[in-house]
Amino acid sequence: MAIKRMLTDLLFDYVFKKTFSFRSDGSPFLDYPSPVIFNIDQEPFSFYSNKWKLSGHIYFDKKYRGSYKAKVIFFHGLGAGHTAYSYEIAQIAKQGFLVYCFDYTGCMESEGETIISLANATLDMDAFFLYLQENDTYPNLPFYSIGHSWGGFLSFLSLDKKYNVSKAISLAGFPSLSFIFSSSSSFAKKHENGIRKYLQKRYGDLAIKDSFLLASSSNKPYMYIQGDKDETVPFNLTFPYMEKLSKGNKNASILVSRDRGHQPYWSVSTYKYFLSLINEGKILSPTHSSKIEFDYSYFKNDDMDVLKAMFDFLYK
Repeated sequence: MAIKRMLTDLLFDYVFKKTFSFRSDGSPFLDYPSPVIFNIDQEPFSFYSNKWKLSGHIYFDKKYRGSYKAKVIFFHGLGAGHTAYSYEIAQIAKQGFLVYCFDYTGCMESEGETIISLANATLDMDAFFLYLQENDTYPNLPFYSIGHSWGGFLSFLSLDKKYNVSKAISLAGFPSLSFIFSSSSSFAKKHENGIRKYLQKRYGDLAIKDSFLLASSSNKPYMYIQGDKDETVPFNLTFPYMEKLSKGNKNASILVSRDRGHQPYWSVSTYKYFLSLINEGKILSPTHSSKIEFDYSYFKNDDMDVLKAMFDFLYK
């Protein structure tokens, strides 16, 4: 039995290494400006997750100095790092929040040969909270979390009792790693139980938790927002599950972003522009010309109603 388990672990080690043998540094054809271009300030910080140095920033509007409302940790999604959300981060900071952001192992500003696996971000998150516990200059402020996709998964996990997060927002986050693996791979679906045991052994109990179940049973306020045209985290599977768990839960706030895809905070016009880029092969194709011009004004044209709903939730 022990030999079988060892061989199974070696198999999953190989599969995960092959699957996630890349860094998440964004598209070479897109700019990822810092949130400071939107007239906010920042202070850098760094910490270690295992052997890798992870880099981050605290973003803030200095006009609130001495009267910040709360600390917010913003968890980014797959593909780049936190500067893929610079406009959104700036809007949060301009509401009077201290916004903590860091790039996971193998992402953008942080060290790491690869991202290792989606589960590894749970170790990065744990390392961040340990760092903050020892370096918190605002210990009396409440702590909230926001995340998108991969980061939405982490945002809800941060409601775990081991952390001091009192409310969380997930923007199109997936429920669990098992969900995202099994919905995208027949191999993973067939070996779901084995993968769960492997993830638990390699990354700990938090990595195998269902973030939706954790949030709904945490007795803490949580908000879930998803676009009804989201295919990355399938809306028809994810949102009904969240609705079922949240029914009658006074701590739950759930919102459908109509005619939006995987970025539920974008405006409809931005979503349509993004679709046109995909259809023309301007984002997903590795061979398109770097001279292609993008209209970046679309990417600072969020849905103000969605942002207002988020801020109202945080203000409660």
